[in-house]
Amino acid sequence: MELRWYQQEAVDACWSAIRERKAHPCIVAPTGAGKSVVIAEICRQALTRWNGRTVVLAHRKELLEQNAAKIQSLLPDVEVGIYSAGLGRRETDTPILLGGIQSIYKRAFEIGGRQLAIVDEAHLISPDGGSMYRTFLDELTVANPRLRVIGLTATPYRTGEGEVTEGDDAFLTEICYETPVARLIEEGYLSKLVTSATTQVSMAGVAIRGGEFVQKDMGERFMAEGMVANAVSEMVTRAAGRRSCLVFGATVKHAYAVWSELRASDCGRVEIVTGKTDPEIRRRVLDRFRAGEVRWLVNVDVLTTGFDAPNIDCLAILRATQSPGLFAQMVGRGFRICEGKADCLVLDFGGNLLRHGPLDDPYYGRVCGHKGGGGEAPMKACPSCEGMVYSFVTVCEHCGHEFAGEREVQHEERPEENAPILLGGVVPAKLPKPVAEWLSVDQVRMRVWPAKEGKPETLRVDYYCSRSSGDMVGVTISEWVCLRHEGYARTKARQWWVEHSDAELPRAISEAIEAWHLGKLRMPCRLLAVQDGRFFKIKDREFEDERPTPDMCHQEVTSTPFDEEE
Repeated sequence: MELRWYQQEAVDACWSAIRERKAHPCIVAPTGAGKSVVIAEICRQALTRWNGRTVVLAHRKELLEQNAAKIQSLLPDVEVGIYSAGLGRRETDTPILLGGIQSIYKRAFEIGGRQLAIVDEAHLISPDGGSMYRTFLDELTVANPRLRVIGLTATPYRTGEGEVTEGDDAFLTEICYETPVARLIEEGYLSKLVTSATTQVSMAGVAIRGGEFVQKDMGERFMAEGMVANAVSEMVTRAAGRRSCLVFGATVKHAYAVWSELRASDCGRVEIVTGKTDPEIRRRVLDRFRAGEVRWLVNVDVLTTGFDAPNIDCLAILRATQSPGLFAQMVGRGFRICEGKADCLVLDFGGNLLRHGPLDDPYYGRVCGHKGGGGEAPMKACPSCEGMVYSFVTVCEHCGHEFAGEREVQHEERPEENAPILLGGVVPAKLPKPVAEWLSVDQVRMRVWPAKEGKPETLRVDYYCSRSSGDMVGVTISEWVCLRHEGYARTKARQWWVEHSDAELPRAISEAIEAWHLGKLRMPCRLLAVQDGRFFKIKDREFEDERPTPDMCHQEVTSTPFDEEE
């Protein structure tokens, strides 16, 4: 199989990040760009070049089946296993294993040594140490501290948290490659997206919980008197000539109301799927939609990821979201190309384009408050109650204060001009990011860090480093190893200890320092660190005795990208 130019660039950039910076890299590619091909090629190279055993993780069985089929087509003579309760398979010992995270997250020590883990839809890796992805990856790292993790996603950010590589608890360390959406559209690899002005349903005053509109309240806005009938009338009119229209409802009740109104409008065959739809019925409905037998398919929160229907040429988004990732996933259903499909029309009734901006803006979803940049909207203080609300809100959700000079968009109002869904052409440059650098460790100091605010004492490790550039200014990097904590902090401490010592995990900080004085801990000779303000964050470390292990490479290979000697 010959990879497209951007798929090959993504694979090469991924291995370069692992080899040169020992990173856990993330590849960003939009829906329809062929992430399954990239995953398959990485698995093929890992196995055939370095005998690397790989586990590929996903949260939906459709993604598992799609990735497994693509990998098997590249490696027809290799056994490709699947561990998924939903698919009725529980293989564990194949060189390439695909796992449904809900089924496999407690089975890290059962699937054998793995050198590589690949996560599809990597934005779902939570910084929370108790999440399924983190539980599995943390335990897999304990089993093999040299494990490398590769993420792939179309939306490399989390609402209110920034990029998936940002933050002290981020598992992925860098975005190694980002596919240029505008160029892929220009070269015909992705479908062009177009928009048309629609009625905008105001979200002013709708409560926000956990960074998202409260679904029940949002649904009531979209179910306001006359709203469903008016929206369906607009959809039918503007979608004239469109063959396959996917509709996103706000709630199950709202979705059924839209489905009923569409059926009454005599605009072609209409079907609906929700989370409660019988799996076999759902499969038949989706197959008929892909085949062009169903013109309108209404859903609510079930076809945002893992749904492949290249024939979609109209998207009607009858809901609002504060999440730029969710909006991008919904719109991404229209990116795939199909014979006879000139473009995909996006009808946005929830003001999402105005809220998040064009999808090909490099700031999309990443920078708070950037014009058209997506991410979490900036906040403002209510002058009456001093409560914080989003900047676009015209009525304070806490006290009902109406902000002067800001008018609420009523149901019957229409925007004067369309909000652009793609910038196209020249886009603004990204803000420069700090670059990770290797620092030589000249001296290490350990000490007890006192307990505070009811938390136990910790082990503080100070590294006194110098730059390879010869800069005479030294750098001090500190990290805290929480050996006496519980939960995620202790899991991280256990990982640190396994990487630094073969001795049993100590019960007290004093025992750890004694082990260091007795020479039972190995200290890194170099640290890969990135400066964040006045401080440095450790991304990786190198030890004098690091060498490739026999199970990670063929006998004729002296090094692997998973653990390459400098």
